[in-house]
Amino acid sequence: MKKLLCLILSFVLMSTMSCITSFAQETTDEPNVLEYEQLENGDIKITKYDSLDAEFVIPSEIDGNKVTTIGKKAFYSCHALKKVTIPDTVTTIEDRAFDSCKKLTTVELGDNVTTIGYKAFSDCATLSNINVPYGVTSIGNNAFIRCFALKSIDIPDTVTTIGNYAFSDCTGLVEVNFGNGELTIGEYAFGWCLRLTEVELKSNTANLKDYAFYACDALNNFTLKSKDCVIFDSENTIPQNATIYGYKDSTLSDYAKKYNRTFVELNEPSYLVGDVDLDGEITVIDATYIQMHLAQLSKLTDEQLMPADVTGEGDVSIADATKIQMFVALIIDKL
Repeated sequence: MKKLLCLILSFVLMSTMSCITSFAQETTDEPNVLEYEQLENGDIKITKYDSLDAEFVIPSEIDGNKVTTIGKKAFYSCHALKKVTIPDTVTTIEDRAFDSCKKLTTVELGDNVTTIGYKAFSDCATLSNINVPYGVTSIGNNAFIRCFALKSIDIPDTVTTIGNYAFSDCTGLVEVNFGNGELTIGEYAFGWCLRLTEVELKSNTANLKDYAFYACDALNNFTLKSKDCVIFDSENTIPQNATIYGYKDSTLSDYAKKYNRTFVELNEPSYLVGDVDLDGEITVIDATYIQMHLAQLSKLTDEQLMPADVTGEGDVSIADATKIQMFVALIIDKL
């Protein structure tokens, strides 16, 4: 009977060890634990990482299946982690995925990320290098709050929403390069960015929520190239010291007048609708430029985006390319 009990215990112990090693990979120092789950479509979601290593490259495949998601709190409070590389297979970074990684300085995001979730990189106090790839559509609430070391960030054209408090308390932030897309900037999104000196919003359509740039005391120049932007009605939405640059008879000029701000009128651009390549005529090449832009094979410049918005809907879509093709084919007589 004792012999049988020993055999049973040995079997249970071996089974337990087998389960653990499916997630843990031994190194010379401490084990690297990477846990994951398979989604309904067969893709892989990373659910937990634990290691004393300073750098980690997330695999693009596990067990022959694509890694597409970094799950909630997967890397939460990984205090040793300094650099992480995320593969092109990943499309979603869920809520609090890298929250409170105090030593994390560099994040290399793959080209196909579309969503950065709530508090995804919050309280990463030393984070100084991160790219937001073309294709990201939303930056979640509190996504980068209290990333004190972050000095510069590029917001691509594809981003339509910057969430509430997304970059709040990024006290080291001195430069934000906004894209040309339709953009909503949430409540206190850049609140207390004390070193931010200049903002230029190039979007044809912009929506500034409650106190979007609240307490950005160093902000001297604020430019918004939109005639019909929506601005939360408070004198603190745009800091009082900022000189405001915008178009005549725009909602921005109305805001400046109401709150007695210095307003500098911009010259409105002149262009031929549909002339995307700016050669003075409308041809099928102009439609091709739009198609290449949408396929992310090339990127339209600020000057090209305005004539590319043929439908006048405030953004560039396949409908604009189609309308140009119909005009060139004489199916319609004007754009």
